[in-house]
Amino acid sequence: MINAQSDYKAARADVSGGIDMYKVHHSHKTRSSDSSVSDEICTMCGARDHVPGNMGMLAYPCPGQKK
Repeated sequence: MINAQSDYKAARADVSGGIDMYKVHHSHKTRSSDSSVSDEICTMCGARDHVPGNMGMLAYPCPGQKK
């Protein structure tokens, strides 16, 4: 029997540390993009969600955040 829910959760987790590639990391400050390629852009580091199927670099901590 196929367990769709656990397969879905496993597919969402990146193998390099459990990063959820479908969520924007909380450290980014995003705004709507005026580009037809992406929907969100971080105002601090410029990362975009233009990777088809996931958040791309927005899923990882923002390198432009103040420490």
